[in-house]
Amino acid sequence: MIKLHIRNELRRIVIFGIVGGGATLIHILVANLFHAAIKDRVTASFIGFCLAFVFSYLAHRQFTFHDAVKGSPFRFVIVAGSGFLFSLFVLDHLAAFPAWLALTLSIGIIPLWSFLMSRLWVFSFPKS
Repeated sequence: MIKLHIRNELRRIVIFGIVGGGATLIHILVANLFHAAIKDRVTASFIGFCLAFVFSYLAHRQFTFHDAVKGSPFRFVIVAGSGFLFSLFVLDHLAAFPAWLALTLSIGIIPLWSFLMSRLWVFSFPKS
């Protein structure tokens, strides 16, 4: 029973990594494309975040947390939004770095926070 639980959680972490990697890639690519056009790091990152957010919630609900009894989009907004705000804080402190590097580093910190909070708070699981 414990081995099955561990295997399920490891599977969930791998799928989360794939989905989260996709969302992170969307965020980084869109942010850098918009930064090239509008030259505003915060606005560019926000646009990338919005597109990555939609992809992330739908893919996590369908693949990563498919066995959850329910998922709360409202809680997911809180988790994703707080992760995004923290990434903006980091972005602000990396102002001396080239934009592409600052955007990549600040966006790259979001996945760990997102997994932990999604697993523990956003998605509900049946009691074993």
